[in-house]
Amino acid sequence: GPYSAYPRSRMHDLPYYCAVMAYIRPEEELLALLGATVERVSVPLELLGLLLYEMAVHQKVLEKHEAVRRIHDSLKSSGHPLAWLPLTLTEPEKEISLRSFNRDGSGGYGTPFGPRRRSPKAERQAVKERSKQAAAASPPPYPSIETAEERSELQAAVRNWCEQSNGRAEAGVFQLRPPNGPELQRVTSEQLLQLGLDCLQGASAEHLQLQPLSVRELFRYLFAAAANGGAYNDGRHNAYGRLDAWRSLRALTGAPDTAGWSDVLQRAEQCTCYYFEAPTPWFRQVAWDFGIVVLRPDGRTAAVLAATDTD
Repeated sequence: GPYSAYPRSRMHDLPYYCAVMAYIRPEEELLALLGATVERVSVPLELLGLLLYEMAVHQKVLEKHEAVRRIHDSLKSSGHPLAWLPLTLTEPEKEISLRSFNRDGSGGYGTPFGPRRRSPKAERQAVKERSKQAAAASPPPYPSIETAEERSELQAAVRNWCEQSNGRAEAGVFQLRPPNGPELQRVTSEQLLQLGLDCLQGASAEHLQLQPLSVRELFRYLFAAAANGGAYNDGRHNAYGRLDAWRSLRALTGAPDTAGWSDVLQRAEQCTCYYFEAPTPWFRQVAWDFGIVVLRPDGRTAAVLAATDTD
């Protein structure tokens, strides 16, 4: 029943259990559960917040429901990070890859990650040889201008790959035009290759795939990486995974840390986004590769996030 729904086993963490409950149980039962536990001192706010935002991802939240309002207000007044998120899915979140669960807790999900094209062994070997020569090349013409804090926020969605699996990530912000120079309308393969990125060492324009990316497609990559994880981990699940995806999106667009989600979304729509990959030694070319470059609204700076993982 709804009042005995909180699991007691310690085999998994709390976000996992809330993700399973939000997926399997119907909306009315979940709302009844929140209503029955919102006043219990023994039920932590963290648990209620996790379940509420897991429900939000599955569109099982009624914003006018008294328990929903009380939990959201408590999260907001306590400065809880999840309170930053909207309780309904925004336009870019309409195609996110959600993990499905069976009643025994097992489950699966679809992955959007590359490589989109499997490169022949000879091509990868040629790029590998080029990468050795590129390591001694002259400094890139476009300087990186990100702070350590900004780099950390850019990598928020893929940090779990690096800390809990075999993943690695690269992120940066680059000055493509002087502050008072003419604005760019797009990013070219040649410009991307001149950023001095480790993930593209040894690649040439003929090896590089650079394709336009909608904001909805971009968010799908970020959410899948953050919520569902990489080769050897389960990610941060939907509540915190969604938050990490938004953190990376905010950093990619150059929005300030104080910006709300609607401001981030408005800024994202003013950006020009691309997906990229290349058969370099940096990318593992298994099933968890992606590269993102975002030309910011100023038309002079671009942010990059690349990640790869392997089993």
